[in-house]
Amino acid sequence: MGSFTAFGQSKLKPHYKGYDIFSAGSYVYVVRSDIGYFLRAKRLDGANTTKSEIFPVNEALSNGNGYLGLNRISDGKLKGTRCVVRDTIYSTYRNFGKTKGKFKNIGSEEAKNGDHYFAVGVRKGNKPRRIYVIKGNKFYRFKSLKDRKPEKGFDGVDLPKELQTDSTEKDEIVAIWGRSKYIYVLKNTEFGPLIYRTLDLRRPFSTVVSAPNNGVRNFLIGGLTAKQGGKTSIVWKSISGAFPFCNTSSNQSSEVAAPKVSESITVGFVKGSTSSIEKNWSVTATVGMETGGLGALVASAHAELSTTYGGASVKTKSKEWSTQNTTTVNLDEGKLVKGGQCIGYWQGQMHINNKLVMTTGIYFTDTKSPPEEEPAFFNVK
Repeated sequence: MGSFTAFGQSKLKPHYKGYDIFSAGSYVYVVRSDIGYFLRAKRLDGANTTKSEIFPVNEALSNGNGYLGLNRISDGKLKGTRCVVRDTIYSTYRNFGKTKGKFKNIGSEEAKNGDHYFAVGVRKGNKPRRIYVIKGNKFYRFKSLKDRKPEKGFDGVDLPKELQTDSTEKDEIVAIWGRSKYIYVLKNTEFGPLIYRTLDLRRPFSTVVSAPNNGVRNFLIGGLTAKQGGKTSIVWKSISGAFPFCNTSSNQSSEVAAPKVSESITVGFVKGSTSSIEKNWSVTATVGMETGGLGALVASAHAELSTTYGGASVKTKSKEWSTQNTTTVNLDEGKLVKGGQCIGYWQGQMHINNKLVMTTGIYFTDTKSPPEEEPAFFNVK
């Protein structure tokens, strides 16, 4: 078996445009514009006692610079407004699945083009919530993004050391969000992705930690392999135990016929291989079979990631994730192999966490080694 990519526990990809974590009302959200869906969960950590819900992201709400929830008490109930920040403006939505929203200009230069946005607290009567904007290694606090300047004492405060980019690896901080009175951070660590919290962004985070549950981790970018033993591998595998076949004679003029065998193989997407990814999800939208389902959609995006984030830098197309052909291959040519030479029949395979998810067609070599190039999964038929 020839291997191109095989590695251990990977990192989660950090927040970037269109990808973020935020809390609004009673839920925590993970937005993934790259695949067009968002996850809604009661909590990100703990046991999977309640399945996370998956919804399509409305295109008008995708690719925001940052996302945050603005909570309030109305008629004695906790309610949340979803907020999308884009450069110098922000828009608010009562329902994250609809496009009807209110657009407003960000009032302060310090609040524009931030690296992270989140809100803490609940607006109740005259009691305001607080909105935080992180830029570089400093943070700013506002009562509203409309404010023309930060609150007194919160105009460019140094972040705690564990959040400063010159004290941590660039991709260590995955996301920062607020919920109730707490501020949370999801970090890549040597033990895998962990969640820390604090009451005050001017002080270090608590040593009390938790980890994303399986349903949430699988939805996070890089999450499929961000666990102990997680890996993605791209390999060449002989399609039959009879090959590679070699003529071991030292007489180069001798010829031996290769075995004639029949093998049943799968070409394309291995249906059912990604069903475990969706185990802890409640998918409330219909995901077309052109992508092989939501699990296959997440797996295909995962395969395209760099090895740092658990992928294999392998690009595929949606049709590859819905095409599966189980066929019988008859290697009945009985090729004549000269002395000292070998032949082989190979298939490229993609494994995620040791589970076969996609294969190529058959490739022939006139040596005992697999093809030198990496398997290509385009145009699998």
